[in-house]
Amino acid sequence: MYLPEIPRDEELEAFYRNYGEYKELMPGRLSWLRRILPIRVPDPLIELLEYSGGLRGQQVCEVGCSHGRFLSRAREKGAAVFGVELDEAALQSLRRLGIPAAKAFDTTRKFDVVCAFQLIEHLAKPAQFVEEASRVLEPEGRLLLALPNGGECGKVGCAWIGYRVDLEHLNYFSIASISHLLTRYGVYVEHFWEYHQPNIPRRDQSTGMRAGWKRKAADLLGKLQCEPYQNSGTFVLCVLARKVAAAT
Repeated sequence: MYLPEIPRDEELEAFYRNYGEYKELMPGRLSWLRRILPIRVPDPLIELLEYSGGLRGQQVCEVGCSHGRFLSRAREKGAAVFGVELDEAALQSLRRLGIPAAKAFDTTRKFDVVCAFQLIEHLAKPAQFVEEASRVLEPEGRLLLALPNGGECGKVGCAWIGYRVDLEHLNYFSIASISHLLTRYGVYVEHFWEYHQPNIPRRDQSTGMRAGWKRKAADLLGKLQCEPYQNSGTFVLCVLARKVAAAT
């Protein structure tokens, strides 16, 4: 499912040049709690890659890596990392972290893992991205995607809230349609799951922001992972696929 009018490439490039500012994305900082205690909330995407083939010694590329939070975690697990990012401020953050990055795939390299989280729905040519990802993947290499679950609109209809959460999305996939696209380029789904609810906090009408104590409480609950409804849902579709040397 896709928009009837797709912006031109130069319009999209100009928009994403400062996308982090638009989305209020900031470089990661150590919390006061982590400064005192070595507490690290497990990352399910990192854990999945560890389980499905490991990360130590693997060449990992994340497309749309923003300020490098995921790549930093992968590097801690022993992976050699590379980022693809259009946002200028994020590229500067990656340089400060010592994470090599560029605005396009490094076609001279091969990767064991390519990741793209909340990215493919932003692309005017998603098939071109999958083709490039398949080209740079080693045989048996893994492609890990997270994207809005377009299959929900089959249950909800045209009023599905996913169409209104982020208005810069250009296309939506169900598990069937993303699987069909991947197999065209020799990449086959191994595992998928659906989770999460859309992030749509209500704002205080007078100030435009949530009340102070409510905001602090919400932040604290998020850190403690005590939001019972957040992980119970089908709003996000996560897909782990693998490139095969020859289709069977």
